[in-house]
Amino acid sequence: MSDARSSFDENGQPQVNISLDASGGRRMSDVTKTSVGRRMAVVFIENRSRTEIDPATGESKQVRFKEEGIISLATIQAVLGNQFRITGLDSARESSELALLLRAGALAAPIYFVEERTIGPSLGAENIRAGLNSVLIGFGLGDALYDRVLSGLRNHRQYGACL
Repeated sequence: MSDARSSFDENGQPQVNISLDASGGRRMSDVTKTSVGRRMAVVFIENRSRTEIDPATGESKQVRFKEEGIISLATIQAVLGNQFRITGLDSARESSELALLLRAGALAAPIYFVEERTIGPSLGAENIRAGLNSVLIGFGLGDALYDRVLSGLRNHRQYGACL
């Protein structure tokens, strides 16, 4: 689906205008050719997860599931293609909400948390200590290198002047 907009039909009744891309239009046409007069549902599907505790081991684990619900039920009145409309809505508010839900569904991509970790204060303290150690080592090496370069320049100047 490329777009869904709330509007009013020629009789001033609320409707939702839907636009599909080329492949979506072909699929919609194929499905509705044999379904004129039948009901079509717009289904909202949400991928969710919940934490369950295994009674045998006491370990918690994330379980994924789908939550589904019908947000609109319509009768197919003709073969549909790239552009069609949903009419028979009760109010402009219902039309706006349906268009919003349809647009949101067109952009949705499921996201799954593969792993979640809680970092305790000891790990934070370890990282701070490691960071301070690396700074001290860096200053020490930098200072040693700086002294070596300066002493080399001083020696070069002393011996260079004598020649």
